[in-house]
Amino acid sequence: MTLRYIYGQDETVARFVAQMIPHVDRGFPKCETIGVVDANNRLIAGVVYYYENKRNGTIEVATAALPNTVWFTRETLKRMAEFAFVRCRCQMAILRVRAGTSGCCANSRASDACS
Repeated sequence: MTLRYIYGQDETVARFVAQMIPHVDRGFPKCETIGVVDANNRLIAGVVYYYENKRNGTIEVATAALPNTVWFTRETLKRMAEFAFVRCRCQMAILRVRAGTSGCCANSRASDACS
């Protein structure tokens, strides 16, 4: 499995993620993103970093992916953490998952991220 990571395409990736999250009907405020692209050059997942609070050292994160895709790998998790904790210099990244979102948990079990 070959994944590529794209940076600097914030508007495209944020729109991709917002379309898959029901309560994000207006999109995201000022944000930065990481896109995950598969071997067919198809955007399959996105990570959006928004609402950075420099005073408290926190940043909020939203993720979304196409169904039945493997994107949440060790490398993806590493890049997500590097962005929040190294690049943004935050001490906490906040990712909220709606109750009943079983796909998120199933995806993490199916991937090698937690192995």
